[in-house]
Parts: sequence; C-alpha cells; structure tokens
Amino acid sequence: GLENRRPVTGLDFASLYPSLIITYNLSPDKIILSQERAEQSGKKLHKISFKFNNQDCLAWSIQHNNIPEEKGLYAIVLEYLSSKRNEMKKRLAPLKEKKEDMELVIASMGKGLSLPEAIEKELANAEGKKRDSLTKNLYHFINKARHEFMAEYDSICFDCSCLDVKQYALKVYMNTFYGTAGDSKSSFFLRALAGGVTSAGQRNIKLVADFVKRKGFGIKYGDTDFLYLVCPEERFQRCDEAYD
Repeated sequence: GLENRRPVTGLDFASLYPSLIITYNLSPDKIILSQERAEQSGKKLHKISFKFNNQDCLAWSIQHNNIPEEKGLYAIVLEYLSSKRNEMKKRLAPLKEKKEDMELVIASMGKGLSLPEAIEKELANAEGKKRDSLTKNLYHFINKARHEFMAEYDSICFDCSCLDVKQYALKVYMNTFYGTAGDSKSSFFLRALAGGVTSAGQRNIKLVADFVKRKGFGIKYGDTDFLYLVCPEERFQRCDEAYD
C-alpha cells in the first residue's frame, strides 16, 4: 500500500532539456556524425551514445568550454531566451507577492471589514518577513478608498497574467529545440541531437540519484527531470522524541 510515514520532497532540474543543449553544445552546427571526422576534429568532444530501434547510435558534439566563439547556434539562442525568461520571472515575483498580499485584504473585506480595518488586521496577524512584505505592499492603501484599492488590484492581476503567459511561452518555445530535433517530419530533425539530449538527461538524473543516496536519502520515485526523496531516518529522531 501507500507508504506515507515520512514527508517526501521533490528535487528537479530547471529547464532540463534547454540546459543540456547549452551545456553540451548540442546544436546541428556542432554535431559530428562520423567517427573519422570526430578523430580528425582536434576538438574536445562530448560523446553521444544511445539506442534506437535496438541499434547503437553514436555521435559527438564539439564542446564550447565556455568560449563564446565555440558555442553552437542552439546554445547561443537558448542562452538568450533563458536570460529573457529569467528577467520576466524576476519582474513577476514582486507582482505575485503584491497580488497575494492584496488578496488577503480582499478576503478580510469580504467578512465585513473596511479597507483600513482589513489592512490593520493582516498586519497585526503577520510576523517576520511576511509582515515586512505586507507593510511594503499594503500600508500606502490605508487612507485610500476601496475603489482605488480594487483598481490597483485589477491592474496587478492584468500585469501578472501578461508576464506569466509570456514567460511560459518562452519555456514552451525553448523546449521545441529538442522536440523538433526528435520529430522525423520536422525540417530540424536530427536524431543524434535528440538522442544526445535524452541520454545526457538520463545520465545527469542518475548522477544526482547516486549522490543523494550516498548522503543517506531514500528515493521514492524518479522521472525524466526530477526525483522524490525522503530524508535519512536519523534526521527524524529528534522530532519523534519530541512528539511521541
């Protein structure tokens, strides 16, 4: 049956496939398909090895060693898209925080409190960093009218939605660099590239699994880009002693 004695936490790679393409320079202009060309290249290579239809597939990518001139087209474009997405997520974070803080006040107003009363209530109930966040985002509304507060909330919701959709669109687009490489009907089809991404992903998730197991963590489940872990049993001893 389901084993739920201890808490389980997730560990995942951020943007795994785009990150692998960037790291291993998995770009059509940097892929070598023949061993003879690989041996003659004189470059530091990343070996790509995987099975397809029970046949061994072998290829190489030219490593960039963090030298901009050595980076392939896909790596360059994905680095640019990734930086743009990170900028959007950075702008999105404070908007989401403000939206959530304002929603606390809206919930309190729904229970019959005025705007100033709702703000004071939320500030009184908050502690530490949450109180700092509420003060920063809400206190300037203390002397404003309810309709002004709601107009600001609607504007924040709109900005959040726009930025969230844009960053998600970039995420989907970045993953198509792998997807089209594995699609035999695509003009960008290159099996060695797609296989290089998946084989590198499997290798990296296995490296992480081996690392956390050496640290004593148990693995409940693993997939393409994440693991579900449980802490070593001895980490819970103090909790057990305190609450048994």
